[in-house]
Amino acid sequence: MTVTPHIARRSTRRSAIALIITAGLVAGACGSDDDDAAATTEAPADEPADEPADEPADEPAEEPADEPADEPAEEPAEAPTANLTDGCVDSVADGVDYFPEKVELEYASNYSVTYHETYKILTINEPFPAGDAESYVLVQCGTEAPADVDAPAPIAATIEVPIDGLLSSSTTHLPFI
Repeated sequence: MTVTPHIARRSTRRSAIALIITAGLVAGACGSDDDDAAATTEAPADEPADEPADEPADEPAEEPADEPADEPAEEPAEAPTANLTDGCVDSVADGVDYFPEKVELEYASNYSVTYHETYKILTINEPFPAGDAESYVLVQCGTEAPADVDAPAPIAATIEVPIDGLLSSSTTHLPFI
């Protein structure tokens, strides 16, 4: 079977892009190894919640007179302390950085990552030999994809992160997953 050069280049390009996206997503998803980073404020199920000692448990608590009962109080969104690697953002607030852990390039030189509040742009300078640069917009799950992105190169794809599945059509990429 003879493979024409343009088909071979397209196949090589797709393999290189898949490898680069995989490496970028893995590097971006790497964060804190601390499983306690997402602490909860609920009492454990086996311990009772603390109740005030001076109020009987049978009486309902009184509502404050200065707040209307039918309007819920808005709580400000807390900025995450680590990149979300499981699940989506529950509520989005302006001015919150949803990617607090940034990739710092030490040895790689063919790609760059620029960060914004709800998305980051992964730009591959040369995805394959003599190839034109491409950018990938990685949007935090639970936020809206930006309508107008000022990317350093043409946008090849918009991907919601963290990803929950990946298909590699080549065994060459499997060691990097």
